[in-house]
Amino acid sequence: MEDLYLGAITSCPNYTITGAPTYNYSGNSAGLDSDYSFQLTDFDGLGTYAFTKGRCVDMNGGTFTPAGNGKVAELESDLLYLWENYQAQPDGIWCSADTRDALDTAMIYSTTGTNSFIFTAAGLGDRQLTGGFAFTGYKTKYSIDPAGGAVIPIRLHPMFPPGTLYYDINTNPYPHSRVPAVRQFLLQRDYYAIEWPVITRQWTFGTYIHEVLAHYMPWISAVRTGVGPFVKPSS
Repeated sequence: MEDLYLGAITSCPNYTITGAPTYNYSGNSAGLDSDYSFQLTDFDGLGTYAFTKGRCVDMNGGTFTPAGNGKVAELESDLLYLWENYQAQPDGIWCSADTRDALDTAMIYSTTGTNSFIFTAAGLGDRQLTGGFAFTGYKTKYSIDPAGGAVIPIRLHPMFPPGTLYYDINTNPYPHSRVPAVRQFLLQRDYYAIEWPVITRQWTFGTYIHEVLAHYMPWISAVRTGVGPFVKPSS
């Protein structure tokens, strides 16, 4: 039987084998022979709910597709899916740092060679201009808000793995239902501290909590993984 070797460490769930691996770590090496992707004593988080119950799309390193006028085809597809299936829209779009950069670039891209957003600055005098930009939200047309489409905030998550985008919903889209909330914590015991007996010069103490996450609408969530850097369309 041939040995298996580590081929690559990637930011997306898929890897195409094009040749012999450059790493010398075999599949049964220390640290590679066990699954460390989860902890049995931890409760499932929002990402797990989205992967198993919601809409999960693996872009496999692919790029966002500019749809013109600041729109992105992938976001439009996800928002339309949530609306057509559940008449609901997310409250926030959370991104990893690299995905946030790719998303901003896709929204501002224009095939005309100029940005989708043009601002005229006249009569500046001695005032200065500041470089850089960041989109604070994405407007969805799929909303029953009397004022029209709602703006979904775009937020940066410090702990997301590269190439990850998550649609979060925290507002109950069916307020007249008997569902108490979209999600909440069920507490067996709230935060408490224990000061252990003094047996050394060290002061031993601990803070603990017994809780579990209850998600009542896990299907109204979506996640995209494997998002690659922005690459402008070829045509």
